[in-house]
Amino acid sequence: MHIDLEQLIDDIGPCLSSEVVKALVGKGLSQEAARQRVSRAKGTIRKFSALPFPYKANFLYLQKQYNSERFWGALHKAIMQHSPSYGAALAALVQRGGIMPKSHFSIACGAPLRQKKHLSTDSIYERFLTSKVTTEVEINGIGTCVILSSLSRYDPNVAVLRARLVAENILLLALREWMRKLALASFDKIAIRDVPPGYSPTVGTFAWDLTGPSYLAPLVRWPVKGGKPQPGFIACDVLLSSNVSDHALAAFLAKCTTLRNLKNIGPCIQLFVADGFSSHAFKAARSAGIIPATPESLFGKDVAKGLTQLIDVLTHAAEKTLRPEVFDELFNRLSSIEGAAVNLRGALFEFVVADIIRHLEVGQISLNTIVRLPGTDEKVEVDIIRYQSGVEVSFIECKGYQPSSEVTDVDVEKWLKKRIPIIEEFASKHPEYRDIPHKFEFWTSGTFTPASVAALNQATARIKRYSISYKDAASLKEYVKKIKGTSLFKVLNEHYFNHPLSVVEKAADAKLQRDERAFQRSLKLISESAEPLSIEFTPDSSLLQGQDQNF
Repeated sequence: MHIDLEQLIDDIGPCLSSEVVKALVGKGLSQEAARQRVSRAKGTIRKFSALPFPYKANFLYLQKQYNSERFWGALHKAIMQHSPSYGAALAALVQRGGIMPKSHFSIACGAPLRQKKHLSTDSIYERFLTSKVTTEVEINGIGTCVILSSLSRYDPNVAVLRARLVAENILLLALREWMRKLALASFDKIAIRDVPPGYSPTVGTFAWDLTGPSYLAPLVRWPVKGGKPQPGFIACDVLLSSNVSDHALAAFLAKCTTLRNLKNIGPCIQLFVADGFSSHAFKAARSAGIIPATPESLFGKDVAKGLTQLIDVLTHAAEKTLRPEVFDELFNRLSSIEGAAVNLRGALFEFVVADIIRHLEVGQISLNTIVRLPGTDEKVEVDIIRYQSGVEVSFIECKGYQPSSEVTDVDVEKWLKKRIPIIEEFASKHPEYRDIPHKFEFWTSGTFTPASVAALNQATARIKRYSISYKDAASLKEYVKKIKGTSLFKVLNEHYFNHPLSVVEKAADAKLQRDERAFQRSLKLISESAEPLSIEFTPDSSLLQGQDQNF
């Protein structure tokens, strides 16, 4: 019986060899004959052998199908359905929009960092890269990210990723505060991801978003022969996106189950906090003894609505003008969480700057624009572009800090030597930008270190092809005086210039100045009123016996 194998795969699409065998059997071939036909496949039929599948199955496709949406969809489905370790990691990445910081992969993928008879997180990550299921991309302000190769040919939606990360950071701060207040874990031992940047807390052989040792009675283990009690643990992961599916939860369930089988790790309460869960995912978590929680169930409707609103604002603010009243709503809903206000100031700063420019300058405003050099993989994200047709174009870098924070010379050098050259080359070839002056500006609500100021001033004096300028909190405050009386100025005044941290710093500076003036006045009074001192020294001859008495 003649069956065109290439035509068959063209019809049913890329799939596992077992599915092709099944299709051939359905057309009348015996099981053995079908297996032989598939094993001898040649011509334009390709085997995706970079990832292993159970029972020595191969993923088959036609050369013309490679890198198509149909190819990636079928491959992802095959991995998630037939390869537990790789499938759980892939599902976790898909649930996060197909992109996440590289440092978060070890948390999300469900594999141990290192453990006998288990694939490690590094092994899965490297296999994904070498098989080209994923690739890496550098994103300004986030760092190295892992992204599905099926998405890499498009510009990643950085706004969606950044919005999720900011909201999750605030959620983790809220969880830490909640656990401290209830004494669920040791007050000063609760660790959260990215504090410091890139850090992943661990319990056992696994990385988590939040961890802490717990001395709650049911979790503590007491040594038989006396000694210090051994604590149990709290371990938590978070995900703020669409409802979590059972596939996406599989990685978390796997690491929870494996952790419980480790002999030397105490009992552990495990939580997964998300916007919502599918009914299957919720039941699976409860059946596994895991707490499936939402921001609303933990902190109430106001905080939950604030997190949802923050994600919406950060995702869509680049597409429209952001009402200043929204800033107040976000701060009112979320700033009660310790540390949330700092995250909000940083995340919202570029949108505040965009509104300032709309008030005081002329031109079109674009936010979070990806600029790419034609014919290369080099691309960078520009926070704000202000374009005045036929007059000038400005590329603005924004760093929203609290007043005590400084922009370092490392940040400035990276901007001057890595980012500006790419943007300038892009602008020099852009049909609307190439024949007008190019301006590069660095704005911060904090300050610049002396070394960073020196680097900026040197670049300003040296470079003539384009102009460089910068604004810190003091110069920014002076610049926005023209918009006094507006709701935007109120936002700036309350949340950037005169927020509690700023007030404390100003009070401390004022006290130092008062103390210095008081000290100088005291010195002056002493010098004006004191009698000249006359000191007469008569040596005791008894002490100088046998010594040279010539002074």
